[in-house]
Amino acid sequence: MKRNCGYVYAVRNNFTKLTKIGLTTNPAKRIRSLETSGGVELDIICVVETHIDPKSVETDIHEKLDLFRKLGEWFDVDEKTVLTTIKSIVKPVGIKHVFGKKPYLARVKLVTDRKEIQKLRVYTSNKAIK
Repeated sequence: MKRNCGYVYAVRNNFTKLTKIGLTTNPAKRIRSLETSGGVELDIICVVETHIDPKSVETDIHEKLDLFRKLGEWFDVDEKTVLTTIKSIVKPVGIKHVFGKKPYLARVKLVTDRKEIQKLRVYTSNKAIK
């Protein structure tokens, strides 16, 4: 089943200077998991909520940043380039048609504050549980 709701996130490891761009339904839990497994607190570049196939959004970002790819979803890229790339992709992908009506822009919210990330909805399937 294609997931229609979720988050694309970008976090930076200041020890390795690498940036991870990934996909999740629960950003707070995912970032905590990365920090625990990596043994270092990560800087949050942004978390973007999307209601239009988050996997496609993530894939498009990865493709645009492919020159900077080091390993898997980890990139040697500066924060400004990451944000510019995400903003250039999220806007067009955020447009959707609803039952034949005119397209509209899905709510796009770039979150960078750790406390705000804790408050974001958690998705299971296509329904928010928080």
